[in-house]
Amino acid sequence: FVPLPSRTRTPHSLSPPTPTPTETKLTLAQVTKKQAPFLVPDGGWFTYWSIGKTPGYCGIATFCKVEPVAVYTDVELLGGEDEEGFEVSKEGRVLLTDHGDFVLFNVYCPNAGGEGRPRLEFKRKFLEALWKKMEEWRVGRRRRVILVGDLNLVANMEEDMHREFWREKGLDERTRHWFPRVLEGGRYVDTFRKLQPEETEVYSFFDNYI
Repeated sequence: FVPLPSRTRTPHSLSPPTPTPTETKLTLAQVTKKQAPFLVPDGGWFTYWSIGKTPGYCGIATFCKVEPVAVYTDVELLGGEDEEGFEVSKEGRVLLTDHGDFVLFNVYCPNAGGEGRPRLEFKRKFLEALWKKMEEWRVGRRRRVILVGDLNLVANMEEDMHREFWREKGLDERTRHWFPRVLEGGRYVDTFRKLQPEETEVYSFFDNYI
């Protein structure tokens, strides 16, 4: 994840291979109007957006120097309602770019919604739908899968979180094991932990109950 905090720090000035900003909060009209002069000043980026149904809420983007083979938004990946009439594809939270040798899942996972966790069931179903889609590409299509973005999860709560932010009630049992399950058996690799095995208390944690 590469943050873009100001107009002076664009993908061009940062020179990352594939920036994946989350929580863009842009409407389709704003993207169409503003992306050329601000986000892609040199005209050298292929830009892709997943925009939710609610204006100014969520949204993610992936910028590529090389044009992907194919691009899918959450509506195309997770679209429709499940057997209980539950829809997880309406907020602009997933963007998949197919780069041939691998596929890149750019994801902004929901949090649980604050005190009382009113969105916990939405988060749980979102994570399950995401897992099934990742495995469809990895196992069913035999592709290498890279997952990036804001997961609102940690692999190891006690080791990864700053102590001043850690609270037992901050993570719910129904979703806290999703990330460790993804890493189970070496199916996926936590690249940060692989490269920084001794670092601790590296993730912040706020009071929105992830």
